[in-house]
Amino acid sequence: MVRSDSEERRREQSRNTADYATWRSIEENRGRERTRDAAAHASARSNSEERRRQQVQNTADHATWRSIEENRGPERARDAVARAMVRSDSEERRREQSRNTADHATWRSSEENRGLERLRDAAAHRITRNNHITGHRSKRTNTVHHRNTRLQQRFREQQIQEMADERLLTYRSSSQNRQAESSRQSQRNIAARAQLSEDEREDQRERQRRRSRATAREQYLRNIKDGPTKFCTCCGGTWFPSQILEFHKLLPLLMRHHIATTMEFFLSIACSR
Repeated sequence: MVRSDSEERRREQSRNTADYATWRSIEENRGRERTRDAAAHASARSNSEERRRQQVQNTADHATWRSIEENRGPERARDAVARAMVRSDSEERRREQSRNTADHATWRSSEENRGLERLRDAAAHRITRNNHITGHRSKRTNTVHHRNTRLQQRFREQQIQEMADERLLTYRSSSQNRQAESSRQSQRNIAARAQLSEDEREDQRERQRRRSRATAREQYLRNIKDGPTKFCTCCGGTWFPSQILEFHKLLPLLMRHHIATTMEFFLSIACSR
């Protein structure tokens, strides 16, 4: 009769709640309660069906709790602090990165997932490029990256060429290496000429004679263009460089007469004096 009255039942529940809170305020009672609850929980979880129902219920309760925005804020803060503590360990962070990389590689191994990822990346890239500010920044970043890549490639090619030139210079600085290279080149030339026919050999000799005549003609024209720039110490006439010789035998005579020897003395081959 008493519990049929809703008001009386409410007062009784409030009184029981207060009595239970007073009882649990004693640490000894709370310890016995935890032990009893742990044993009951272990017994309940030993049954796979009961454990599955409990997991479903806990998931539903947690989803309901997280549906309240006020609860999600403290949860995010708590998760962020816990994650920061875990990532403060460099070894744990390295293992996490390796695990995430492996998981992402496994996820991307599915062609369907890769297609979704491409679509998402394309949409994000399109949104970025449609924005004037971010699009301009992206273009500038790409330009700088492309220029740095070209400069690095050009510098690498120049470095490789310099290293090759240095190796070649070091190799050719040895007279033994130069002689060996000349010998090998001579052997190659002899082998190449041996494979030529008589007409080809004659044509090659003719081209060589033409080159010699062209070289002599160019030298002759260059000398004419430069003109006679050397003068004969004996006659005072001007001559071409190929027509004079430096006269070293005059030096002892000049030194005996205390004449300065810093001057250059030349005698023409055609001089009659």
